[in-house]
Amino acid sequence: MYEDRGIIKWAPFDSLAGLNDKIKDMIRNRLKRDKPVLSSDQLEYLDTTLEKAITSNLELNIHYYEGGFIKTLYGYVKKLDPIHRKLHLKNRIALNLDDIIYLDLDV
Repeated sequence: MYEDRGIIKWAPFDSLAGLNDKIKDMIRNRLKRDKPVLSSDQLEYLDTTLEKAITSNLELNIHYYEGGFIKTLYGYVKKLDPIHRKLHLKNRIALNLDDIIYLDLDV
């Protein structure tokens, strides 16, 4: 009866241990980008949009910078902490205000 050798038979094809991980890291690093610098007009737009969202209890579409990538999430504002510069959302996420790139009201 035939007995399979399992993963041992594929060992010669992965002789350079860690090469696949290194290639994935290189690809990931190529996709990273620098944090965008916002103009005063963009900062004013963020401020007015955030104010509208808080006063009218509207859902926000938030684009923020984290670790070289721009990420997106949705949420309602729970609290704005100007001392620690944090935006707390109702879904228990806290974002640093300096990392927010773009806000849009989800009306």
